Amino acid sequence: WFRNMEGTMEYQGHRVERYRIWHPRDHIAVRYAKRCANGEVGVGGVLHIREMLGGDPRYAIDTLSEIHRLDEGGFEHRPTWHGMTIGRMVYRFEHAREGAIEGTRYRNSLTIGIEGALGRLINPLIRRFVFDTARAKAWIKHNIEEVGQFENFLPELYATEREKALRMAV
Repeated sequence: WFRNMEGTMEYQGHRVERYRIWHPRDHIAVRYAKRCANGEVGVGGVLHIREMLGGDPRYAIDTLSEIHRLDEGGFEHRPTWHGMTIGRMVYRFEHAREGAIEGTRYRNSLTIGIEGALGRLINPLIRRFVFDTARAKAWIKHNIEEVGQFENFLPELYATEREKALRMAV
């Protein structure tokens, strides 16, 4: 998913932007502003993310975020604000089994702030003016909603993409 968020897909009989399906109200757009030297999406690439948490203009996000990890075990990107890395978004994926049900455990965390001495000066300003408690609560709600949306589209998208890949391999 995280290598293929751009573009459109068929969903419930309509052609729609993939990123918008992931959160139809909050997501505005995403693009890979920078790709790896081979043209693929991966570590060193940069996402341009535009969204509005809770559909609220006060919680608009328009940021570049460098990809630091992208593999079967996880995805990590680090958003910037005025050219400074101000956070870390970490996703972890692991095989999970509960009784007869098998799947993937998905864990996500967001750390906001700048590390080191500069952080001690700037982080209180970030918490007050950039990512206050209300915005943090809006992000938590947004994250719960978007993760819950995966089950509505990801299995079908995976099956469609797998079928395309198999046809191309033949």
